[in-house]
Amino acid sequence: CEISDSFRAEILQRGRWQKGTRIAVVTLASNWDSSFISINEAFRKLTNEDCIPIDSVTIHNPAYLDSLRRARFIYLGGGDQVLFMNRIVGTPVKKILQEAYQRGATIAGTSAGASVMSRLMVTGTSPRDSVSSTALKGIWHDAVDYATGLALLDSVIIDQHFVVRSRYNRLFTGMMDHPHCQAVGINESTAIVVQARRASVIGESQVIVLQKPKGIRQLQDGNLGAQKIELAVYLPGDSFSILQ
Repeated sequence: CEISDSFRAEILQRGRWQKGTRIAVVTLASNWDSSFISINEAFRKLTNEDCIPIDSVTIHNPAYLDSLRRARFIYLGGGDQVLFMNRIVGTPVKKILQEAYQRGATIAGTSAGASVMSRLMVTGTSPRDSVSSTALKGIWHDAVDYATGLALLDSVIIDQHFVVRSRYNRLFTGMMDHPHCQAVGINESTAIVVQARRASVIGESQVIVLQKPKGIRQLQDGNLGAQKIELAVYLPGDSFSILQ
């Protein structure tokens, strides 16, 4: 999706970016390392600084890994979240990002870059029938495939492009299969900023939150139901408690 300059500026403002601070741009979810070029140009318009490229080549370079380690602002680009996690196998990238988050660095992600932040990561594939490649026809047990993400957020399931791609069935399924989790669907050109167990909504659209299902039932054919589910639709400027 298109990310506006005002949206990027708000991310920088929320992350307390300061002049002279270089942004590490991680494009490991993309099949094209050249995706760094457009992201770098967009941020340079706002900061007058070139970003640090962290891609499929530079993650094997100790100097670039050291730059990522010292970065106070890290941006995770979009693409394929499974590709992202596969590419960091055998590298210290996951540990570096976890340590950066724990020490208070700002880690922002769009699309796949948002999905990888949770421990339970939606892969985008399903063993059941779909309306499209990512929108399920029904709400069924085990209809959503997961992998292990970066685990920056421990008890949250994140889905992206949520409203525009009608991924409601996928998020309902995930939340009822994992009722201890908080399911967060982030629409395009929208983000959540997590600070001290509070998530603030920024951008241009909505964030859908599903949580605390009661009376979950499953039929023999896999259909799932629940007697009660907390559902909220948050707008830019809103905030909510988040599970970690």
